[in-house]
Amino acid sequence: MGGARARPLHDRRRRGDQRRGPAGPAHLREQHGRPERPWTVAALAEEAGVSRATFARRFGELVGRPPMAYLAHWRLVLAADLLVRTEDTVESIAHQVGYRSAFGLSVAFHRVHGTRPGHHRAAAAARRAGQEGGTTGKGSPRTVGGGR
Repeated sequence: MGGARARPLHDRRRRGDQRRGPAGPAHLREQHGRPERPWTVAALAEEAGVSRATFARRFGELVGRPPMAYLAHWRLVLAADLLVRTEDTVESIAHQVGYRSAFGLSVAFHRVHGTRPGHHRAAAAARRAGQEGGTTGKGSPRTVGGGR
């Protein structure tokens, strides 16, 4: 009977551990590339072939924070960038970065940034207008060459 046998789960976990390294760059790329996915530690650990506890511990050692805390941080970084770079609605951005609603994104955004997403967008637009519009810090037009 020289056929291949299924290896016990602990053997598969060990092999997965050696192949991709739990909580390594491949898992960060997954979170970065698909932030809208409803990630869980269990799903990431399963992909890595290790237990949830092992995955969480190694992720924390490599990244400096727990997997779900890192994901929440990454989603808010993306949201802040999308608010400034696009005209997408807050609801649309919320879905793009993994929140179920604009309200959920707004609560998390305010907790971390101290402002609501709409205010963040407006402040960024005002800063851009000030830089592009040639105004001084007080909002008065800047004169070029000292003339009228």
